[in-house]
Parts: sequence; structure tokens; C-alpha cells
Amino acid sequence: MVEAIPLGPRQKPYHTVVLTVDKAKTEPMEIQVLYKDGNIVTYALLVASTTEPVTMRSSASTRRYPGVEVNDMR
Repeated sequence: MVEAIPLGPRQKPYHTVVLTVDKAKTEPMEIQVLYKDGNIVTYALLVASTTEPVTMRSSASTRRYPGVEVNDMR
């Protein structure tokens, strides 16, 4: 599970986006958007297609995207 908090949260109607990943397949399964008013919108991903392989190593993402904060909670 990956939790993302928006930049400039005061301007957004939501406070968190949660991405659930199937670790065995390294594919996204579900996205939840948690709104400030208490609503939760869930998107179930039935088919995932990507041209770039997904890795579980966080060091690659920090090198590729400078300024990104990674919280590895394994």
C-alpha cells in the first residue's frame, strides 16, 4: 500500500490517495481517494498495462525523481 499526500493540501478537496499494489504481480489493484468531507472514492483496476517494469526498490525513484520523499514502511 502506498499513501500519497498532495502538494498544497489546503487547495485540494482530498487529503490522501491510497494505492494498493499486488506485490506478487507488481501491479496496481485499487486506488482510493480520501476526501476532507469524509467521502472515499475507490477505483478498482481490473487491467493494468505498462511499458515500464515496476520495481520494489525505492532508491531508483529518489534518483529518478529528485525531491521525492520515500517512506518505506516494510
